[in-house]
Amino acid sequence: LRDAAHQSLLARDRRRLHGVIASVLQAQFAPLCEAQPELLAWHQEQAGETAAALAAWEQAARRATARSAQHEAQGHLRRALALLAASTDPPADAPQRLATELRLQLLLAGRLMATAGYGAAPLAAVYQRIEVLAQALGDAGALHRARLGLEGFHFMRADFARAAELADALVAGLGPSPEPLAWL
Repeated sequence: LRDAAHQSLLARDRRRLHGVIASVLQAQFAPLCEAQPELLAWHQEQAGETAAALAAWEQAARRATARSAQHEAQGHLRRALALLAASTDPPADAPQRLATELRLQLLLAGRLMATAGYGAAPLAAVYQRIEVLAQALGDAGALHRARLGLEGFHFMRADFARAAELADALVAGLGPSPEPLAWL
């Protein structure tokens, strides 16, 4: 009955209603929003409040990770990435959008490592996307992590030649006197 009533609303009325629910949740049920940010994220997403929903989905993923609920965290991150991909932000927001995607992909990589292992094909795809985003943003730290992740992927798949190529390229990219933490 609830779903039928929900679907009978016009899209604009449905969006407005979800926006009101999200506002009430934040104003009157802050502890609930803190404990279950995915509830708030869903209403914000349905209301068309993309930026707020992305932040709430990320918070939900981080909370799930803190509880070692890795699959749940992956679901939240995939939901955030799908929302980001579907958003129609103006081109001026492109760097911010890429930075948000990079942050979400890095979180997803960690969750995939925990559940699927270093040799999982989906993890390689995430690291390849991280590499592209890091290059576009000029983020050397993220680029280094992506390449280390890809090296680990190939090593775990017993593609030792490719793993060695990536490791050599990583070392060469660090330069003669890299930051000590870059070697980790």
